[in-house]
Order: sequence, then structure tokens, then C-alpha cells
Amino acid sequence: MENKKPADWRGDLEDKFGYEQKSWHKRIVAMKDFLDFTEDKSVMDLGAGAMHLRKILPEGVKYIPVDYKKNAADEIVCDFNKKEFPDVKVDAIVAAGILGYIEDQRWFLDCVAESCNKLAISYKGNVMSVEEVEDYLKSKGFSITQKNLRLRDWALLACFERMTPKKLSKQWHCTGCGACANVCPRDAIEMQYTGGGGGTSPTRH
Repeated sequence: MENKKPADWRGDLEDKFGYEQKSWHKRIVAMKDFLDFTEDKSVMDLGAGAMHLRKILPEGVKYIPVDYKKNAADEIVCDFNKKEFPDVKVDAIVAAGILGYIEDQRWFLDCVAESCNKLAISYKGNVMSVEEVEDYLKSKGFSITQKNLRLRDWALLACFERMTPKKLSKQWHCTGCGACANVCPRDAIEMQYTGGGGGTSPTRH
């Protein structure tokens, strides 16, 4: 397998072009739409850059920006390629494009999984493949619950959530086959008809 290198984020392109690419604005809006502000009361923005996410979050949501250089007084400075990660627990993490710049992506995903219950991520698949990212997060107890298939600049634009019995029916890849209900040793899952031609989905007892 080809040993791909992460993108270089320390060149001068950031200073030349800024953060005003229209596609980036569309991406951050799409990622904000993955969040549910009835439960996502604190959000950490990894690789926050110009902190566009802060501008579109509802009032009252705690916003924690993180980047490798300080752009605001309340920003946490961490260099992920030096294995620095904030010791902060939040409801949700937004990682907009940052994964492609990380040298040790599995370490980074480990830190993310330990710090939140929901991850909104965009990724072009330039180091780990999209399938490897999905499988690795699955091994950490996370499943895809939402995807944006309209914005095609990113191979992966999705929301992962830590799976709990309440979240079972939200799984993106759920086909309603009933296998989870059949193998549950506690008989704690039942299948319910969702209506509208949508088949069945699992829910806990």
C-alpha cells in the first residue's frame, strides 16, 4: 500500500488565500446542521482557523476553538502533530478538514473518541481511506448517523455518534434487517415499523 503523506498546512497558502473559499463556508454550515442543540451544548472546533463555526452557533452553546496558533484570546493552542490534544470533554467535536493534516491519524481519532459523544467530520481521504476511518471509529463505539452527499468536495462529510441503545435507530447503515434484535442476549431490542415505506428500525425496550 502506498505510504501517503499528510498535506502540508505550514506553507504560505493560508496567508495568501485566507479562509474565504465559498466551498469551505458551505461545508461548515453542513457540519453545523449535523448538531442537535437540544443535546449538543458544548462544541469543540478542531483546526478552528477563522472560527466561522462560532458565528453560526446558537446563543448559549459553549464554543471551544483549537488550533496550532492563537487567533483569539479564548483559543486553545495545540499542535496535533506533536501529540498535543486538549484535556476537555465536550458534547460534540467538529473536525472540518483537519484530519488530512494529521501525521498520526489513529492517535488523533483516539483522542477525539475519548473527548466527545458526537463527531462532525469532513475528510478528503488523503491518508487513511474513508473506509479505514469509518471502521476505526466503529471500533471505538461510534457509528455514522448522518451524511451529506450533496457537497462532493469531500470524500467523507458525516456525523458519527457514540452508539447507545437510544441511538440504534439512527445508524446510517441500518437496513432494518433485525439481526441486532435476534442476537441481543438480553432481548432488549425490538423492531418497529417506521411507516412511509421506510421499513423497520431497532429501538430498545
